[in-house]
Parts: sequence; structure tokens; C-alpha cells
Amino acid sequence: MPYTDTLSDTDQYLVQQEPYYQAQGNEVALFGAAYAARLPVM
Repeated sequence: MPYTDTLSDTDQYLVQQEPYYQAQGNEVALFGAAYAARLPVM
């Protein structure tokens, strides 16, 4: 029996809004530089 009133299986995993995140220090610049240089970051 189809469930037309509920979300499909994949729709329940979609992000509805961007989660809050407060960057610490200059980590955004560091990750951006690492990405540009194609360096892995852990």
C-alpha cells in the first residue's frame, strides 16, 4: 500500500536548513588553502 501522505524514503534525509556552525580561529582559511593545494586534512 503506497504512503502518499508521508515522505519518501530518501526525502527524510534531505537537509531542510543549514545547521549552525561557529568557525574557530582561522580554520576556514586553513581548510580552503589545503583544498586548493589538494592536501588531505584530518
